[in-house]
Amino acid sequence: MAKKQQKGESLDTSTSQERKPNRKGTKEKAKVLFTPKGTAKYPWLFKPDTRFDEEGVYHMGLLLDPKDPEVATFLASIKKETGGKGKVPFKREEDSDMVCVKFKSGYPPTVVDAAKNAVPPTTRIGNGSIVKVAYTVNHYKGFGGGVNLYLQGVQLIGLTEFKRDIGFGEEEGYKSDAESDANGDLPY
Repeated sequence: MAKKQQKGESLDTSTSQERKPNRKGTKEKAKVLFTPKGTAKYPWLFKPDTRFDEEGVYHMGLLLDPKDPEVATFLASIKKETGGKGKVPFKREEDSDMVCVKFKSGYPPTVVDAAKNAVPPTTRIGNGSIVKVAYTVNHYKGFGGGVNLYLQGVQLIGLTEFKRDIGFGEEEGYKSDAESDANGDLPY
């Protein structure tokens, strides 16, 4: 039975790991692996994305520079998992030299800061945040075969908070005092 999370305690990632049968037919824990540092792209870590799945999916992309030797080794290890055939969960970005690696899970990942303390779910982790990802590899045979990377956890090293930008340009005129408004200070 899985351990119940206590208030202020981080989840044990071993309870959410995907399992696969070994040669004897019994299930063994999938090995949790870690990525090099990268830049988060569209992270859905505390709330599931329900656009294409009613139950929701936790997912994110990780932008990495393939010229970095550590990244090149990481990408080669993923290609090796496919045996040279099948689909890989990454592709080169159209507008840059970066590679985007995709991770997903049906379960909320554990999110910790650089000192391994739990990050509150109210934190709005946005594009551009610097992270490392803990993941497990899932092999599949359908659709030509390949591998998926299951999101187990994220270490938040540098936070870039999510801000919705509608596209307005800056204008002369009224400017709110967002800091005092957020603190509940009233002007009277």
